[in-house]
Amino acid sequence: MKSGTLRQKYASYDRIIVLLLLFAFALFLRFPYYFKDVINWDESTFIVMGGSILNGYLPYGEFWDLKPPIAFFSYSLFIVMFGKSITAVRFAGTLCVTVMAFSVFLTLAEHYGKKSGLIAGLLAVFMVGQIPSGQATMSEIVALVPISVAFWGVATHSKPGIAKTFGIGLLLAIASLIRLNLLYVSLSCGLLLLLIAGRQKLPLAVIFYQQSAYVLGHVTCFLLTIIPYAWADKIDVWWRAVILAPVSYASAQVVNIQVPDWSLSWLTLAHAWGWLIPLVGMIYLLVRVSKSPLSAPDHVCVVTLLFLAAIALSILRGGSLQNHYLIQLVPFLSSLWVIMLTTFKSASQRLRLPRLGAVATTAVLFFSLTSSVISDYGHLFSKMDSPYGLLQSNLSYRTATYLMDKKRSDESVYMMTDHLVYWLINEPPITPCSTHPSNVVRASLLPFCSSDVAPTPQSEMNKILALKPNFIVKKSGIPWYLRNEEAVWSVFAHHLQEQYTLVAKQGTREIYQKN
Repeated sequence: MKSGTLRQKYASYDRIIVLLLLFAFALFLRFPYYFKDVINWDESTFIVMGGSILNGYLPYGEFWDLKPPIAFFSYSLFIVMFGKSITAVRFAGTLCVTVMAFSVFLTLAEHYGKKSGLIAGLLAVFMVGQIPSGQATMSEIVALVPISVAFWGVATHSKPGIAKTFGIGLLLAIASLIRLNLLYVSLSCGLLLLLIAGRQKLPLAVIFYQQSAYVLGHVTCFLLTIIPYAWADKIDVWWRAVILAPVSYASAQVVNIQVPDWSLSWLTLAHAWGWLIPLVGMIYLLVRVSKSPLSAPDHVCVVTLLFLAAIALSILRGGSLQNHYLIQLVPFLSSLWVIMLTTFKSASQRLRLPRLGAVATTAVLFFSLTSSVISDYGHLFSKMDSPYGLLQSNLSYRTATYLMDKKRSDESVYMMTDHLVYWLINEPPITPCSTHPSNVVRASLLPFCSSDVAPTPQSEMNKILALKPNFIVKKSGIPWYLRNEEAVWSVFAHHLQEQYTLVAKQGTREIYQKN
């Protein structure tokens, strides 16, 4: 056997070992959350929508939410592959995180070494889990799969052929149809490919074919999502839900930055190092790249900065800024962290930077990781003594069990919280807008999910109550999304008092039955 063949064989073994290591690390960090019903209720919405597809419903009909269709089809795939269980969906999320981290490893290993690639991959897994809601299988985590693979393709192929360019375009289109804000990355990447081709002085015909392949990849993906609606003669439904509704929602938002709810303690230092070091390093890297010709490592750096900047811009342009949006930045921040350390290695020796800082930072990160994971596992083990079981001890499961025991098959349910119950009891929401409980007060979305003319939050609530749901489930007190909707709450509270009786409590959940 030739030595070159042997090297390729052992290189493939190395990659398999790295893949298994990243999976084991992700599983270790995320396993305690496999048995929690609701980490973020957006995840519950995706699961409900994914389950509805398996029951024969197209998205945006009887079930409605503000996300592109591939997001929902992804959760359908998870359920088909791993089963109808929260545990199965969370396992799928672990696989998504593993693929993302492995793509980061492949991207950096080629030009910065396998050790750098592995550190970046492990750091990416760690950072996802440290973001609030990062332990759930959020749409951001699902979108990281195609976008990180596309990132690997662009960063490691400075001269992609027609087939690879088509594949990159297809992957970025898939990511955009999971989270529409990622269209910013598609546009930025297309411009980057054009600039690189111009800098390489490629013939105009080659540039034309390359750009055409990139656009065709996007068009192919979009057409595939439209076909089911065209078959059902509902293209207008796709257009209104996928294009018009997000534009209306984003334009109606007031930017609202939520400060991550990490406690102000020694743990904050770990997070500060994890997020701020790459941002500081960006300035140095940008100056360095601007002053010298693009080498292969510099090309990786430029692509990393481009993806990071495009996603950051898309988040800022989206309106309300939620903590879990930061998940989309993780593969590129972790890559920059390692690129910066690799680039500074020789400089640090010349400047004699104290190693104590690096050692202390590593110790803090490791201690924060192990202490939080140990606490999470301790909480998991304590639930094993519950008479309900690990999953059934959760409020959503207990509520679902009660409803399945008490309601008839023809009786309806209105979930004002824990709408995961719709999936657990295999029942549709009472109106499309109520698929996600807070949608009933989002005035910018109501025209797209309600059949009423000029709908308002109050008219949507009246519509729900007019359908006379047999059971209503809510948390104690006024739901947070109705606290600024006094007219809506007044209408609901009056109907609840006059026509419903509190029949059961599951923790803080109140179950009302129609008189």
